[in-house]
Amino acid sequence: MAAPHEIIAAPYTVYLARTGTAFPRVDAGEETFVRAELWFKLGTSGVKNYDDAGVTVSHPQSMELFRGAGATAPRKAFRTEEDFLIALTLVDLSPGMYAKILNDARITTVAAAERVAGEQSFEILRGLNVTHFALLARGMSPIDNELTAQYECPACIEDGSPAVNLTKGRPASLEAQFRAIDAAATGVGTLRVQSAVAR
Repeated sequence: MAAPHEIIAAPYTVYLARTGTAFPRVDAGEETFVRAELWFKLGTSGVKNYDDAGVTVSHPQSMELFRGAGATAPRKAFRTEEDFLIALTLVDLSPGMYAKILNDARITTVAAAERVAGEQSFEILRGLNVTHFALLARGMSPIDNELTAQYECPACIEDGSPAVNLTKGRPASLEAQFRAIDAAATGVGTLRVQSAVAR
């Protein structure tokens, strides 16, 4: 792709895994970590199953400002809260994707038999325990668009309020929002940007 490389116009692909799963090298091919069943790709066809809004990475924060008694402008700021969020709208209602968004629900499969229809099912109630995931979001590098960049989140939860709109003329979708959890040894995440190929 032609320069300027820092301008990117392509969605990233989101993958989930068990917490503690090693992140792939920034230059690793997808087949090395997805086909090995280490990482679960969101979307049966990856980004082709995301709506046009793509993937949003946000860093909201809250601050408290100190203003001295004799001043009107703030003199110092204190960050009191911050988050690392990754959100997307998944246009894929296959049971595996739907269950993954709903707290990684366990799917029960019944094989077709004589007078028995095959089926897949999962419990919709998520319960008290919240599933933690490791999250990987990969896409184009803003240094060289032929290379890769990836957000690595060692621990996160899906804390959105997924809603499915089943209507005429529009694909049904699931909104998902993943919030990083501060894992003591690893922090909330890393952005790794490939700048050159390995020698």
